[in-house]
Amino acid sequence: MKKSSKPIESAYALAQERYAALGVNTDAVLKQLHGVPISLHCWQGDDVGGFEHFGNPLSGGIMATGSVIAIGGGHFVNVLDKSDGAPLFAFKDDDAIVWGLATIANGSLYVGDFDGNLFAFNLP
Repeated sequence: MKKSSKPIESAYALAQERYAALGVNTDAVLKQLHGVPISLHCWQGDDVGGFEHFGNPLSGGIMATGSVIAIGGGHFVNVLDKSDGAPLFAFKDDDAIVWGLATIANGSLYVGDFDGNLFAFNLP
């Protein structure tokens, strides 16, 4: 069964009307934003285990930006080419447990571990 997009369209029409009253053309703004690259952080289901049982760690996650996807968790960080999924970079440390989401900025990947270390890697 196909879900209806009518609720989303109705909500957008209402928002569009309210922004228009403030002098904002939402269609023009969305068109301009279409060309702006963004970073996207997202949680995996296993990353929120710390929310289910008090004291459990939150770890890992997926981060996508520009042309790469970084996946971290446990003892690993992997960076993939966003266009085809090809591996670009891998990090493994049996003594480190990756914590939190990786961050990519200025061609480098940053990720922390449970011991408070911050790792920085130049991306290919």
